[in-house]
Amino acid sequence: MGDLGATARRSSGDSSRDHPRVVDYMLVFGLPTDGNLQPVAYQTEGNVKDDPEDAFPSRPPLFENYQPALVDRYPAEDWEDFSLAEMAVAMFWFPFGGSVKTRQSKRTPATHTFVLTRKDGMRAYAACLVFYESVWDGRLHNALVDLERRYNHMHPHQSRIPPKFSTQGADAGLLFAPKAV
Repeated sequence: MGDLGATARRSSGDSSRDHPRVVDYMLVFGLPTDGNLQPVAYQTEGNVKDDPEDAFPSRPPLFENYQPALVDRYPAEDWEDFSLAEMAVAMFWFPFGGSVKTRQSKRTPATHTFVLTRKDGMRAYAACLVFYESVWDGRLHNALVDLERRYNHMHPHQSRIPPKFSTQGADAGLLFAPKAV
């Protein structure tokens, strides 16, 4: 994988309080590498559901959006003069959650920018790059395969998931999970 970078600059409106750091934080979000996939809240008939037991596996795993997790960050601890709410940032990077793609799915990298404004007026300017990375094996891949088996077991009378959208299809080993830097 090539070098990835992000820049951020914060402003309090008072240039004398600005710190000379060019980048305050570098964060990497993705799907949980431990395989603990949680679907995002979804709506059915106007009611928001967050209970994983209610939400899963009512849809095939490759059609579901999952809660992102912090994969890495720099620095490891918050700066004393500027703390960061990591999961608030995750909601801007993956506003609808992250979904797994197959080889046939569109996996175009995307960028976007946003500004976080705190109660005290301090702003953090951020840039985000979302891309897809292969999940050939490991706990995340195994969790997806297990979720698909559970889905097929719980919905035996529904038509099977088309191979294009299956963890067991022709490209079974070629699943791609989103990451954001």
